[in-house]
Amino acid sequence: MLGEMTKAAELQAVLVEKSKSVLGDRHPETLREMNTLAWSYYNLGQLKEAEEIQLLVVDESRKILGETNQLTLHHLGNLASIYRAQGRKTEAYELDVRVLSERTNQLGTQHPDSIRAQNELALTYHALGRVVDAKNLQFEVLEKQGNILGKDHPGTLNTMGELALSYRDLRQFREAEELEVSVLEKRRKVLGENHPLTSLAIGNLAMTYNKLEKYRAAEILEVELLEKQRNLLGYSHPMTLLCMQNLAWTYRHMGHIREAEELQAVLKKERNLPCDDDGGVNTLVDIRVVYR
Repeated sequence: MLGEMTKAAELQAVLVEKSKSVLGDRHPETLREMNTLAWSYYNLGQLKEAEEIQLLVVDESRKILGETNQLTLHHLGNLASIYRAQGRKTEAYELDVRVLSERTNQLGTQHPDSIRAQNELALTYHALGRVVDAKNLQFEVLEKQGNILGKDHPGTLNTMGELALSYRDLRQFREAEELEVSVLEKRRKVLGENHPLTSLAIGNLAMTYNKLEKYRAAEILEVELLEKQRNLLGYSHPMTLLCMQNLAWTYRHMGHIREAEELQAVLKKERNLPCDDDGGVNTLVDIRVVYR
């Protein structure tokens, strides 16, 4: 999957250069292509490159289209996402608030772009540690998306998953479980078993089961997820090792010491750890950090 994303970014870079040569550096279509390239770098975790391109896009959009143009606001929202991923939460918050204000003033509160801006602000609230504010806003967004997009729409399911994470961080584990069971069931049906978002849903529900001390239920999901990651990513991929670490943690809490130690030995070998290192099996890893 990483290889496909890298190829997509390379192709997008070519499209940007072609657009520049045909239409010019400041043409709105060129700016769209540059925005897409910045987002490709964002998805690859190349945040510095993403920021550099996105700042150029925002600057030119402001000059050509104006500060409050809808396309400019779209570019500003993407810049806020990059800032949030970089840990620049206050800067992301300032942009998210500005985008939401302009979206709602121009489009109204029920427009999909306004709802999307609400959801982005909720993510920034969460990053800032304002989890109650995030939860309240996500609840409002989820209700709107359910009515406008439908309860099975991918955007609705994404918000449902984010709301579940807020519930979990607030230690409202049963509320999180209810939402995550629904998200997983629908993603299996709509996206298929091997889609990354389905894997994320499996990992999230397994984490909540562990918090609820439903270790057998967590084990079943973690075994499934580990097998998927081995087949899709390979035995030595960091994501595979994190899944292995979580399964080892669950085994220990179930009293299955032999199984936990077998996984621990593999983790030591793959990570080239000294003999007295536990391989991280005493820590439960929240896999959402890998997907964000």
